[in-house]
Amino acid sequence: MNDRAATRPSRSAARSMRRPNRFIAPIGATLPAIFADDDLAQRFVAGLDGRIGEGWTWQAYYQYGQNEQDSKLHNNRIAANYARAVSSVLVGGVPTCSVNADANPANDDPACVPINLFGFGSPSAEALDYIHATSWRLVDLEQNAAAFDLQGTPFATWAGPVSIATGLARWAWKPASSARARSDSCPYPVTAIRRVLARLGVARMRSASS
Repeated sequence: MNDRAATRPSRSAARSMRRPNRFIAPIGATLPAIFADDDLAQRFVAGLDGRIGEGWTWQAYYQYGQNEQDSKLHNNRIAANYARAVSSVLVGGVPTCSVNADANPANDDPACVPINLFGFGSPSAEALDYIHATSWRLVDLEQNAAAFDLQGTPFATWAGPVSIATGLARWAWKPASSARARSDSCPYPVTAIRRVLARLGVARMRSASS
């Protein structure tokens, strides 16, 4: 086989796309939940092809892809704080959270602010701050793919030329995720994200083995 290779100029392509989304959902008498989702997708591709001697051709390519999803849920109600805030009593004529007024000091919450869900000007800004939090999730998916193909006609028989084709391909997928650790306010717990990514990994393994 002749080692001389005549190659064409490389072909490459790159694509990047960002898609912001925003969704507002009312949640009763408290602040509306605001969901903001920012997706960034990028892909870079490069390829080469050429000839080796007489009758042999080859093609090769490499592709890199990345998808980043940044999701935030603003004004997400904290269930435990909300339960403490709506349960209040008057102590000396002052609204006080029940957990701070009962006889059990073990359940006290100095940060608790009683919330009034009725009347003009209610709830107060302090109470809204106490029962709400911002949850977030960041998922980063990265993919690398490469392939090399070789075709040729090394010899001929009485029936005509004999063609041979072979190739190699590799595909690698790398997931990463992070989320707010607070389970009572985060709608995207880390364990759930890992479970989804694990299922995707199993699907990928099954596809590769089939």
